[in-house]
Amino acid sequence: MTYSSEQIREIFLGFFKNYDHQIIPSASIVPQNDPTLLFINSGMAPLKDYFTGEAVPQSPDLCNVQPCIRTIDIDDVGDRHHLTLFEMMGSWSINHYFKERAIELAYELLVEHFKFPKERLYVTVYEGSASLGLPPDTESAKIWEKVGLKSAQIITQPHADNFWGPAGITGPCGPCTEVFFDTGDAFGPSYEDTGVFETTSRYIEIWNAGVFMSYFKDEAGAFHPLKIKSVDTGSGLERMAMVLNQHDSVYDTDLMAGVMGLVQQMGPLDLTQQRVIGDHMKASAFILGANIKPSNEGRGYIARRLIRKCLGTMAKAGIKGQRFDGLLSQVLTQFGGIYPHLRENKDAILQQVAEEQQRFETVIYDGVKRLNDWIASNPEQTLPGQVAFELVATYGVPFELIEDWMGKQGVDKAQYEVSLKAHQDISRAPKDTQGGSEKGWSVLESNADQYPITAYLGEENDTCEAKILAIFDADQSLNEWSGKGSVAVITDQTCCYAESGGQVGDQGSLTSSNAKASIQDTQKTKSGRYFHVLTINSGKIKVNDPVTVAIDTLRRSKITRNHSATHLLQTSLRTILGDTVKQAGSLVDDEKLRFDFYCDTKPSAEQLEQVESDVNALIRDNISAQIQISSLEAALSQNVTAFFKEKYENEVRVVAFGESSKELCGGMHVQQTGDIGLFRLISESSISRGTRRIIAYTGERALTYTQSESQQLSQICQQLKTKPEQVLTKLKEMGPKKNAPKEKGSGYSSDEIKALTQSSAKGVKYMAVLANGTQIDPRAEAARISQLIDGVVCLAQEDGDKVQVTIGVSNSQVSVLPANTLINEFLSPFSGRGGGKAQLASGGGVSKKADIAQALLQFSEMIDKKIK
Repeated sequence: MTYSSEQIREIFLGFFKNYDHQIIPSASIVPQNDPTLLFINSGMAPLKDYFTGEAVPQSPDLCNVQPCIRTIDIDDVGDRHHLTLFEMMGSWSINHYFKERAIELAYELLVEHFKFPKERLYVTVYEGSASLGLPPDTESAKIWEKVGLKSAQIITQPHADNFWGPAGITGPCGPCTEVFFDTGDAFGPSYEDTGVFETTSRYIEIWNAGVFMSYFKDEAGAFHPLKIKSVDTGSGLERMAMVLNQHDSVYDTDLMAGVMGLVQQMGPLDLTQQRVIGDHMKASAFILGANIKPSNEGRGYIARRLIRKCLGTMAKAGIKGQRFDGLLSQVLTQFGGIYPHLRENKDAILQQVAEEQQRFETVIYDGVKRLNDWIASNPEQTLPGQVAFELVATYGVPFELIEDWMGKQGVDKAQYEVSLKAHQDISRAPKDTQGGSEKGWSVLESNADQYPITAYLGEENDTCEAKILAIFDADQSLNEWSGKGSVAVITDQTCCYAESGGQVGDQGSLTSSNAKASIQDTQKTKSGRYFHVLTINSGKIKVNDPVTVAIDTLRRSKITRNHSATHLLQTSLRTILGDTVKQAGSLVDDEKLRFDFYCDTKPSAEQLEQVESDVNALIRDNISAQIQISSLEAALSQNVTAFFKEKYENEVRVVAFGESSKELCGGMHVQQTGDIGLFRLISESSISRGTRRIIAYTGERALTYTQSESQQLSQICQQLKTKPEQVLTKLKEMGPKKNAPKEKGSGYSSDEIKALTQSSAKGVKYMAVLANGTQIDPRAEAARISQLIDGVVCLAQEDGDKVQVTIGVSNSQVSVLPANTLINEFLSPFSGRGGGKAQLASGGGVSKKADIAQALLQFSEMIDKKIK
């Protein structure tokens, strides 16, 4: 009998459903709230909190089919059964049944439903580890004999083979029992003949029939008993299809055959090369389909690495100009029904792979040519590691491809690693910054779970009574604190919002009968324990002290205005630029809002003006906020915007402003859009290929910004002796005539300098302008213009959250107004510093610390104070 992959899915899920397991949807391959994982690499990874007891599943017994990516297997792709991306059929029992029931179900499914002959099944069990203090799993061995296997079919294996997990650095783990199928003499000698249980060719694993989750591994590598015991099983769908249908490899199954048929038509590729390209293109499609763009770091690097490996493999085979559209379309068509986001993102996936190919194909071919030239000039010699590193770093030739190409000649891998490490050390070297590093709270993170989950009361309350449960500094837990510096305090409840979803944490105060403290920030651990980062103003705090927690309501109101405006901004962008616009990230604080979004083209000035107008129209409509708790399924059925579906629990919070703006969001918002007051779009720029950023102000800061623009325009009108509506006409009249020679340099013209130069109350000529969007060299211009006007020049430029300032002073003014003194005074409100000489100085700061436009308006007052 043959089994299609769809039949295998149905048999597996139907079997466990019949035994009261709830079928749950698969998660994204991108982990949520788990920094220890690059990708979801097992079926249980998205369910980790269930196994630790931090969350309670909707049913104790679950099952599904989960796409997984294991980057550690990339270099093994090409053999019979390794894949970068595979689908894991999994079943779980959380604090319900354990070893005996799990093994009984495994045996029944394999023998009675999939019809495996039991005499060709072999199982492994954990032999234990004395050094780690972990006992052997004799119980599982006895259960396997009880259900029908002979003792000769039960093999003990060491810790490295039969102790699973954790999925990341820390987490739940335990001994496991795995089931292997004997594929026959054609694939090697038997275990009975050799005493060696070889699991790469003849004996193929078809199911990890039970990871018995009974331990938690901490950061120090120690194992601690879990509060609850659970079962995690997993079976690779591709391997199961391979063995059930007696295929030679997973690439012969219907899950890969369509792609492999197209690969074979691409040119003279050997079997391993065909498998590499088929596997890597399928994995790339799934990664890009999860809204990950190729890049040089993190998850994006894996996508880029896979695509480059395909290009390098084709270059080695002498194939050039072959597009991957056909392979990708096959994957997206075949799997788009099961995973709809693949079909929805088809155009973006095809475009990104095509762009990567266009960008790197020629470079990689150049690298391959250089490698061939080196081999021809150095026959029988080992490739130096430095040469290999240059091919990787400069030409993008994958290192594993170089190793394969060199064959017996080999690569000096040790020298390559030295070159690679030196490059990484340079890349990771700390940049010269204005401030110090933020304090870490790793000790708190490791110990917070012993305390109750914090009750959040901030939806309705500005203040609340609470009890101190714990106090931590960077190195240890404390019983009391009265010193200098900041500590982190966990309370049983709080009204302070913890940083989440792009919204910064609340600030405020914490007071008791014995102490007063300022809350500088509010954060929370992954498991829901809030902690307040605070400093003591007076007195002493102690564990178990009753305290009053109060938020900074003025700051909170500014944050909520910016957060709600972010929702309105996204609505307007999708209306004007199209619904292909998708949020890439955001930051909402009390100074501004920052919104990052995917968009392949730069919005025009007219479109941005329309966006700003639309948002202000929604503000004037004074739409009431509607906030409700709903199931995720119900929310999505109402066309709620949710670009990060995989990060949400089944119960979600929907924030709506009328019918036009509906989003899943856990943050704080205004009651009516009119509370936002005013919205000003300050800047729009590209932050990476296909990703753009908008920075905007709301409320009072938007008003101050508008007033400063008006004041600057008024001053320009005074200089030009014209009306605001005639400024552009006047400037055009003053501009250079057609064919007139340009002034030296590419900076401000003499007419512009004349219009922008003013006199302070004490008669000092100065020019203080915000030079955003110009292509000037600020140092050259500040030096030049200061001499022209015989005064002081201040040129400021904003770049995202940063501000750069250059000050130039003429020869006649340096003794009274040295630039290196002025620069530090000017940058002080921006937490910045500068340096230079008396005639010319420059520096930078953080733009959110103060209003740069307002600072420029007050520049004349600053210089007048220096004149006695």
